[in-house]
Amino acid sequence: MRVIFFLLFFLVSCRHRNDHATEKGYHFTNNQPVKEYESVLQEIAIKRKEFSKQSSSGQTETIPVAWKNFWAQKISIDLYNAWEGTPWDFNGHMRYPHQGSIACGYFVTTMLCDMGMLIDRVKLSTCASMQMMKTVCPDQKIQNLGRMCAEEMNNYLNTKGNAVYIAGLDFHTGIIVTDDTGNWFIHSDYIRRRGVVKERMQESLALKASKTLWIVSLTESKTAMRNWLR
Repeated sequence: MRVIFFLLFFLVSCRHRNDHATEKGYHFTNNQPVKEYESVLQEIAIKRKEFSKQSSSGQTETIPVAWKNFWAQKISIDLYNAWEGTPWDFNGHMRYPHQGSIACGYFVTTMLCDMGMLIDRVKLSTCASMQMMKTVCPDQKIQNLGRMCAEEMNNYLNTKGNAVYIAGLDFHTGIIVTDDTGNWFIHSDYIRRRGVVKERMQESLALKASKTLWIVSLTESKTAMRNWLR
């Protein structure tokens, strides 16, 4: 009975509209002025073509640090700033920030689309996060950090340099970004119904509430990066 009650509680919670995150317009993050969303997408497209030329000319045998830094910057700052506070809803599937609500899976796949990846946004957003990871990064090993404490997790990620990960929890999914400022969990938050937020990993209630934390590195996946540069 306790299991049934929990599942019912979770489903009801997931369907509750975020009434406290409906403010329209863009916000400011890290004291940096927010760029217009379309301008950010154009910048990404231009830079992606530049990186693609480097790749096709044979200049890149391994994934360059510049690509990883670019992903971390765009996901963690420019794209996040545009999406910050966009309401969460279990059925949310909006394609553009602040034009409605967005569920956790749709938020992750939308970020990938905004970066220019060619993926089935709808199909991947509604499947299990493990399946999403296998589809996007089939050449990468999926790791479970759920047994680590917060300090161990941070220390482990700090050894990897700037990177972007897809993260799968018990009932949730999001993006982890590691950069010079720390390790961040960026997601459409259902627990406190805050919508799209960026949190230090050790402070995230969603991470603390989950027994598992599966991650796969987007920026270490040659398959994902080839997809991105096509």
